[in-house]
Amino acid sequence: HALIRSRSVSVLNDDVRRLLEKVTAELVRVAEAVKSGDPSAIRNAPEGIRGQCQFLNKQYRTLTRVLTAIGQKEPGPASLTTTVRQMLRLNQQRIEATGARVVFPDGGEAVSLSTYESDLKIILHEILWNAAAALQRSQRPQPERVVKVTVTLDPASATATICVTDNADGFPDAVLADPFRAPGSDQGAGPQGIGLYIAKHMIQAIGGSIEVRNRAGGGAEVVLTIPDLAKK
Repeated sequence: HALIRSRSVSVLNDDVRRLLEKVTAELVRVAEAVKSGDPSAIRNAPEGIRGQCQFLNKQYRTLTRVLTAIGQKEPGPASLTTTVRQMLRLNQQRIEATGARVVFPDGGEAVSLSTYESDLKIILHEILWNAAAALQRSQRPQPERVVKVTVTLDPASATATICVTDNADGFPDAVLADPFRAPGSDQGAGPQGIGLYIAKHMIQAIGGSIEVRNRAGGGAEVVLTIPDLAKK
Protein backbone atom coordinates (compact mmCIF):
# COMPACT_ATOMS: atom_id res chain seq x y z
CA HIS A 1 0.00 0.00 0.00
CA ALA A 2 2.81 2.41 0.89
CA LEU A 3 4.60 1.64 -2.37
CA ILE A 4 1.47 2.24 -4.43
CA ARG A 5 0.85 5.68 -2.94
CA SER A 6 4.49 6.78 -3.05
CA ARG A 7 5.50 9.18 -5.81
CA SER A 8 8.35 7.02 -7.08
CA VAL A 9 6.09 4.36 -8.53
CA SER A 10 4.46 6.58 -11.13
CA VAL A 11 7.90 7.93 -12.09
CA LEU A 12 9.36 4.46 -12.47
CA ASN A 13 6.37 2.93 -14.21
CA ASP A 14 6.07 5.73 -16.76
CA ASP A 15 9.74 5.41 -17.67
CA VAL A 16 9.62 1.62 -17.78
CA ARG A 17 6.58 1.71 -20.05
CA ARG A 18 8.21 4.21 -22.41
CA LEU A 19 11.40 2.19 -22.50
CA LEU A 20 9.55 -1.03 -23.19
CA GLU A 21 7.87 0.71 -26.11
CA LYS A 22 11.28 1.80 -27.41
CA VAL A 23 12.71 -1.71 -27.08
CA THR A 24 9.67 -3.18 -28.83
CA ALA A 25 9.97 -0.66 -31.66
CA GLU A 26 13.67 -1.49 -32.00
CA LEU A 27 12.94 -5.20 -32.18
CA VAL A 28 10.32 -4.60 -34.86
CA ARG A 29 12.84 -2.51 -36.81
CA VAL A 30 15.42 -5.28 -36.55
CA ALA A 31 12.86 -7.82 -37.80
CA GLU A 32 12.10 -5.60 -40.79
CA ALA A 33 15.83 -5.19 -41.45
CA VAL A 34 16.30 -8.95 -41.40
CA LYS A 35 13.51 -9.38 -43.92
CA SER A 36 14.92 -6.66 -46.16
CA GLY A 37 18.48 -7.95 -45.86
CA ASP A 38 19.91 -4.59 -44.68
CA PRO A 39 23.26 -5.60 -43.08
CA SER A 40 24.01 -2.23 -41.45
CA ALA A 41 20.67 -2.08 -39.63
CA ILE A 42 21.12 -5.61 -38.35
CA ARG A 43 24.69 -4.92 -37.22
CA ASN A 44 23.82 -1.72 -35.28
CA ALA A 45 20.68 -2.96 -33.56
CA PRO A 46 21.94 -5.28 -30.78
CA GLU A 47 23.98 -2.61 -28.96
CA GLY A 48 20.99 -0.29 -28.67
CA ILE A 49 18.78 -3.07 -27.38
CA ARG A 50 21.45 -4.15 -24.89
CA GLY A 51 21.75 -0.64 -23.45
CA GLN A 52 18.00 -0.30 -23.04
CA CYS A 53 17.71 -3.70 -21.38
CA GLN A 54 20.51 -2.78 -18.97
CA PHE A 55 18.58 0.31 -17.99
CA LEU A 56 15.37 -1.70 -17.50
CA ASN A 57 17.29 -4.02 -15.20
CA LYS A 58 18.50 -1.02 -13.19
CA GLN A 59 14.91 0.22 -12.87
CA TYR A 60 13.73 -3.05 -11.34
CA ARG A 61 16.71 -3.21 -8.97
CA THR A 62 15.69 0.25 -7.78
CA LEU A 63 12.13 -0.94 -7.19
CA THR A 64 13.52 -3.71 -5.01
CA ARG A 65 15.48 -1.16 -2.96
CA VAL A 66 12.33 0.97 -2.62
CA LEU A 67 10.37 -1.96 -1.19
CA THR A 68 13.20 -2.71 1.25
CA ALA A 69 13.36 0.91 2.41
CA ILE A 70 9.63 1.20 3.03
CA GLY A 71 9.65 -2.04 5.00
CA GLN A 72 12.04 -0.71 7.65
CA LYS A 73 10.00 -0.06 10.81
CA GLU A 74 10.78 0.65 14.46
CA PRO A 75 8.50 0.79 17.52
CA GLY A 76 6.95 4.14 18.37
CA PRO A 77 6.07 7.19 16.26
CA ALA A 78 8.30 8.01 13.30
CA SER A 79 10.46 11.11 13.59
CA LEU A 80 12.90 12.79 11.25
CA THR A 81 16.00 11.47 13.00
CA THR A 82 14.73 7.91 13.60
CA THR A 83 13.92 7.65 9.89
CA VAL A 84 17.38 8.90 8.91
CA ARG A 85 19.00 6.42 11.30
CA GLN A 86 16.91 3.56 9.92
CA MET A 87 18.14 4.26 6.40
CA LEU A 88 21.73 4.60 7.59
CA ARG A 89 21.50 1.25 9.33
CA LEU A 90 19.95 -0.29 6.23
CA ASN A 91 22.91 0.90 4.13
CA GLN A 92 25.57 0.58 6.86
CA GLN A 93 26.90 -2.80 5.78
CA ARG A 94 27.17 -1.72 2.15
CA ILE A 95 28.94 1.53 3.13
CA GLU A 96 31.30 -0.13 5.61
CA ALA A 97 32.18 -2.76 3.00
CA THR A 98 33.95 0.06 1.12
CA GLY A 99 36.11 0.74 4.19
CA ALA A 100 34.14 3.86 5.15
CA ARG A 101 32.83 4.96 8.55
CA VAL A 102 29.20 5.94 9.08
CA VAL A 103 28.47 9.04 11.19
CA PHE A 104 24.91 9.09 12.56
CA PRO A 105 22.98 12.34 13.22
CA ASP A 106 21.71 13.88 16.45
CA GLY A 107 18.57 15.97 16.93
CA GLY A 108 15.37 16.17 14.94
CA GLU A 109 13.27 13.84 17.09
CA ALA A 110 10.55 16.49 17.48
CA VAL A 111 9.59 16.43 13.79
CA SER A 112 6.86 13.88 13.07
CA LEU A 113 6.89 11.99 9.79
CA SER A 114 3.58 10.19 10.02
CA THR A 115 2.45 11.50 6.62
CA TYR A 116 5.61 11.38 4.49
CA GLU A 117 7.70 8.73 6.22
CA SER A 118 7.76 6.38 3.20
CA ASP A 119 8.70 9.19 0.83
CA LEU A 120 11.67 10.30 2.91
CA LYS A 121 12.86 6.71 3.35
CA ILE A 122 13.01 6.21 -0.40
CA ILE A 123 14.79 9.54 -0.97
CA LEU A 124 17.44 8.83 1.69
CA HIS A 125 17.90 5.24 0.62
CA GLU A 126 18.66 6.29 -2.96
CA ILE A 127 21.12 8.99 -1.85
CA LEU A 128 22.95 6.66 0.56
CA TRP A 129 23.06 3.93 -2.07
CA ASN A 130 24.74 6.40 -4.44
CA ALA A 131 27.24 7.42 -1.73
CA ALA A 132 28.23 3.79 -1.16
CA ALA A 133 28.70 3.27 -4.89
CA ALA A 134 30.86 6.42 -5.11
CA LEU A 135 33.06 5.23 -2.22
CA GLN A 136 33.44 1.85 -3.88
CA ARG A 137 34.90 3.57 -6.95
CA SER A 138 36.95 6.08 -4.97
CA GLN A 139 40.75 6.28 -4.97
CA ARG A 140 40.76 7.62 -1.40
CA PRO A 141 42.49 5.29 1.13
CA GLN A 142 39.91 3.18 2.98
CA PRO A 143 40.74 4.34 6.55
CA GLU A 144 39.90 7.94 5.53
CA ARG A 145 36.52 7.21 3.93
CA VAL A 146 33.38 8.46 5.66
CA VAL A 147 29.66 9.02 5.08
CA LYS A 148 28.07 11.58 7.37
CA VAL A 149 24.46 12.68 7.79
CA THR A 150 23.43 15.77 9.74
CA VAL A 151 19.92 16.96 10.61
CA THR A 152 19.26 20.65 11.29
CA LEU A 153 15.98 22.22 12.36
CA ASP A 154 15.08 25.87 11.74
CA PRO A 155 12.08 26.81 13.88
CA ALA A 156 11.86 30.27 12.32
CA SER A 157 11.16 28.97 8.81
CA ALA A 158 9.58 25.69 9.95
CA THR A 159 11.96 23.64 7.82
CA ALA A 160 14.41 20.83 8.36
CA THR A 161 17.67 20.28 6.47
CA ILE A 162 19.27 16.88 5.96
CA CYS A 163 22.83 16.96 4.64
CA VAL A 164 24.44 13.75 3.32
CA THR A 165 28.18 14.00 2.63
CA ASP A 166 30.88 11.59 1.56
CA ASN A 167 34.56 12.08 0.86
CA ALA A 168 34.84 9.98 -2.28
CA ASP A 169 35.77 11.57 -5.61
CA GLY A 170 32.70 13.80 -5.98
CA PHE A 171 30.19 14.01 -8.81
CA PRO A 172 31.62 13.84 -12.34
CA ASP A 173 31.30 17.08 -14.29
CA ALA A 174 28.81 15.44 -16.65
CA VAL A 175 26.52 14.61 -13.72
CA LEU A 176 26.80 18.05 -12.12
CA ALA A 177 25.84 19.64 -15.44
CA ASP A 178 22.40 18.02 -15.20
CA PRO A 179 22.15 15.90 -12.03
CA PHE A 180 18.38 15.36 -12.15
CA ARG A 181 17.93 14.52 -15.81
CA ALA A 182 15.30 11.98 -16.71
CA PRO A 183 16.75 8.48 -17.03
CA GLY A 184 17.29 7.07 -20.47
CA SER A 185 18.89 4.15 -22.22
CA ASP A 186 22.22 6.02 -22.47
CA GLN A 187 22.64 5.54 -18.70
CA GLY A 188 22.74 1.77 -18.88
CA ALA A 189 26.32 1.38 -17.66
CA GLY A 190 27.16 4.93 -16.62
CA PRO A 191 27.93 6.40 -13.18
CA GLN A 192 24.60 8.20 -12.86
CA GLY A 193 21.57 6.04 -12.23
CA ILE A 194 18.04 7.12 -11.41
CA GLY A 195 18.45 7.81 -7.68
CA LEU A 196 18.76 11.60 -7.97
CA TYR A 197 15.93 11.72 -10.51
CA ILE A 198 13.63 9.90 -8.08
CA ALA A 199 14.82 11.99 -5.11
CA LYS A 200 14.12 15.29 -6.87
CA HIS A 201 10.56 14.38 -7.87
CA MET A 202 9.71 12.95 -4.46
CA ILE A 203 11.18 15.78 -2.37
CA GLN A 204 9.38 18.36 -4.51
CA ALA A 205 6.12 16.44 -4.09
CA ILE A 206 6.28 17.00 -0.31
CA GLY A 207 7.13 20.67 -0.69
CA GLY A 208 10.90 20.36 -0.27
CA SER A 209 14.01 20.82 -2.41
CA ILE A 210 17.30 19.10 -3.16
CA GLU A 211 20.76 20.45 -4.04
CA VAL A 212 23.85 18.54 -5.07
CA ARG A 213 27.42 19.80 -5.21
CA ASN A 214 31.03 18.79 -4.77
CA ARG A 215 32.80 19.64 -1.53
CA ALA A 216 35.90 21.80 -1.51
CA GLY A 217 37.86 19.15 0.39
CA GLY A 218 36.76 16.36 -1.93
CA GLY A 219 33.62 14.28 -2.10
CA ALA A 220 29.97 15.02 -2.68
CA GLU A 221 27.22 16.74 -0.73
CA VAL A 222 23.47 16.31 -1.11
CA VAL A 223 21.26 18.75 0.81
CA LEU A 224 17.56 18.06 1.35
CA THR A 225 15.29 20.84 2.61
CA ILE A 226 11.90 19.63 3.78
CA PRO A 227 8.89 21.32 5.40
CA ASP A 228 8.24 20.93 9.10
CA LEU A 229 6.05 17.87 8.73
CA ALA A 230 4.69 18.23 12.25
CA LYS A 231 2.68 21.17 10.92
CA LYS A 232 1.15 19.23 8.00
